Amino acid sequence: MPNDGWRSGPAGKEDHIHDPPPARRPGRTAAQRFEVAVFDIPTPEAESDGTLTCTSTTVVVAEPSVGDVTGLGFTSDSAACADVIERTLRPVVVGSDRDDVPGTWRRMVAAGRRAGVRDGYRVR
Repeated sequence: MPNDGWRSGPAGKEDHIHDPPPARRPGRTAAQRFEVAVFDIPTPEAESDGTLTCTSTTVVVAEPSVGDVTGLGFTSDSAACADVIERTLRPVVVGSDRDDVPGTWRRMVAAGRRAGVRDGYRVR
């Protein structure tokens, strides 16, 4: 069974298995930059899902970079996502080992949960 960073604890409670942060290795193996941008793209005509009518689509883009290689992540959601990415995920990604994608992913999920984000939604 793959370890997704969670394990069952006593009485069925789940405890998070915390990965220690990796040694921050400077140079080409560590993520050096993490840019976040928000784009508001006008739609040719108003669009509706039956509850709300919109005249544009908001896209939030994240671009982590290692040397001259840049990754791309995006979501079509509120511009507020950019703040979550900037304040919660950027500190985890910058300096992380580019070859430890599973470990970086687990630390990003843990950081999101500590910030109150679960399954992509902010929980309060």
